[in-house]
Amino acid sequence: MILAVKAGTGLRYLEEVAEQQVPLRVSLRGMEPSHSIHLALADIMAAAGCPLHAIESWGGRACYDSGLPGAPGRLSGVDAGERDAIFDEAFPIWAAPALEAGMTFLSLREETIAKLTALGYRHAAIAPEQCPGLPGVLHTIDFSGWPVFCHAEASEELVERLCAAIVDRFDRIPWDGPGPLPLERMCGSYPEAPLDVPLHPVAEAFWGKQGHL
Repeated sequence: MILAVKAGTGLRYLEEVAEQQVPLRVSLRGMEPSHSIHLALADIMAAAGCPLHAIESWGGRACYDSGLPGAPGRLSGVDAGERDAIFDEAFPIWAAPALEAGMTFLSLREETIAKLTALGYRHAAIAPEQCPGLPGVLHTIDFSGWPVFCHAEASEELVERLCAAIVDRFDRIPWDGPGPLPLERMCGSYPEAPLDVPLHPVAEAFWGKQGHL
């Protein structure tokens, strides 16, 4: 999760937005009101003491713009002076262009991270080696992974058929890296797909037979 602000704000932490009551015009993911990005951001903003309604009360604005941050109107909206910040996921896609545009990434303070990890979120520390141009370690919340989950009463046959379908179509499933989807990195705990909950017993047996566990 990247919390980026335009150059010249002097901000280093998200919590400073609340402390200084900065009236940011924040670009958020639009056209997808049910996307989990909004639920996660609401928790992050609340934990940092600056929920969106508070920013709006200081004269800021929540702007729901279409597409990922690299889409027309988002990064370019900051360049044009129409937006002051972009809060979104997809770090590998837009972090470098944002830094090249002079934007600053806001870290979360230790107490905010503690509140969020208590809710079940995962702390992410992004080092400059992972993102050239980053001036120091960025402390944020990880938003990685595309879990496939099922109802507790789902049949074992259904779970096995779902796994088999992924194997059958893995080379047609889009992801952010090069080449086809690497199944061996989707079944363990890796940066692209952290495993925070146990696999379904049938899925665990299936992926074990495939040699991915």
